[in-house]
Amino acid sequence: MQIFDCGNKMCGRILWLLVPRKPEGQLQRDKKNPDAALRSRPLCGLTILWNLRSTGPASWGDGWFYNPDGGRILISTEKCWGGTAHGIGCAKMRSLK
Repeated sequence: MQIFDCGNKMCGRILWLLVPRKPEGQLQRDKKNPDAALRSRPLCGLTILWNLRSTGPASWGDGWFYNPDGGRILISTEKCWGGTAHGIGCAKMRSLK
């Protein structure tokens, strides 16, 4: 995942996949998205983490995470940490739906 600034908040996008293509050669797509119009989006380059705001040094909260494996949006309800090349962890998330 690539972490980037998005208006004084932190966002993240998928940079690469271990298996970027299906056996047939097609790119992996957002096929489990509940919105059928978005299911053709390629996973590489897809923003899946957005609007995390700083709550202290190396501490983040109040953001959203999209899980393309299940097609669900999760909300950070507790503190997150990291935001470096080592990754991000969130103590607690809840499903939007």
